[in-house]
Amino acid sequence: MIGEDKIRRQAGNAVAQAMYNYTFGIVADIEGSEGKGLGTGVGVIWQGEYLISTARHVIEGTPPHRIYYLLPQDSLQIEESSASIDWTRCKWQVRKSLENPRILYSTADDLAVIVLPEQLEDAGKRHFYGLDEHHATPPVNMHVGYLGYPSARARPIGKNYAALPCHSFGEICTPNCNYDLSREFAITYIPGPDLDPHGFSGSGAWYSSSEGTVWSPQIRLAGLVTNYYRESQVLICCRIERLTAFLTENTDSSTL
Repeated sequence: MIGEDKIRRQAGNAVAQAMYNYTFGIVADIEGSEGKGLGTGVGVIWQGEYLISTARHVIEGTPPHRIYYLLPQDSLQIEESSASIDWTRCKWQVRKSLENPRILYSTADDLAVIVLPEQLEDAGKRHFYGLDEHHATPPVNMHVGYLGYPSARARPIGKNYAALPCHSFGEICTPNCNYDLSREFAITYIPGPDLDPHGFSGSGAWYSSSEGTVWSPQIRLAGLVTNYYRESQVLICCRIERLTAFLTENTDSSTL
């Protein structure tokens, strides 16, 4: 018989692959240095528009032509920690850029969306999550996952660097720290070998909505990671309702 631990690990890996399908790495400026900032975005389809949603602070202040993207590949390379990565076996990605992208910044939340040209149907199905106004943040104690490009997984290569995504899981909680419960929620972040979560900003927070007798990684977007409180050991996420409200407002004003 397959042990419980192995089943949980396999289920976690399946959820990680599902999250990865919609996850984009974002390379931006940091302190004026081009290409040194690292963050994450989530590909979504909203009312027929293809977007990359992220935290505003990931790209704010970077000229659009200096924002680069790491696209999701067919499969996720899963490593236990940065120390266990065999860099000689990594599949390298070339960072991509967009010509004159339209970027919308929220003034109320730490949110931004990058408006993309229409995608091929196959790419749209695989790498852009169908988002609508019916999405809602799940309750406290819900188990959620997140996947992104933390700087702890980056490795210098000459004047540039390579980056690999990583994932983990936590629970929605109510920590004693400064955040706006009406706009944000917190998930537990248990420090491991890759302590520094910098770069997870803009990552999706996902939960499983699998139904029926046979489990499958049917994930649903709960929000976007925007902040980290080291003392409370939590990641702060912008609620999905705030993202859909921002998109609705811009759709109504024909901005998209």
